[in-house]
Amino acid sequence: MRPAATKLMGAVLAAVLLIGFATPMVLAGPFEDCVQQCIDQWEADKQACDDQLAQRLAELDQEAQSCVSDNPGDPIAAGVCLQNVNIQRANAQSDYQRCISLANTVAYNCYRDCQVSPGSP
Repeated sequence: MRPAATKLMGAVLAAVLLIGFATPMVLAGPFEDCVQQCIDQWEADKQACDDQLAQRLAELDQEAQSCVSDNPGDPIAAGVCLQNVNIQRANAQSDYQRCISLANTVAYNCYRDCQVSPGSP
């Protein structure tokens, strides 16, 4: 899935949770508090994913600069090095997608746990 699609999916999930279950504080009960905790946890998890990706991409930018500076007279070696860095960038994006998917799954399961089943008192 593309990063834009993941961001959109995350935003939609947050919007659904916020809009669908936002009530005035006077009417807030255990369900609404639980949902808010799920939203807060999702935002924290997503921020951790974003931070991890940003850190990894910064490291890879440094590696790419090293590829060019370490191979000034050898464009083939620099190209191979940059190719390896780009592969690592793709892997970092893939790891980010998995991280976001896990955050979404955790948020959804949290929300499901907030609901009271009809058979429960």
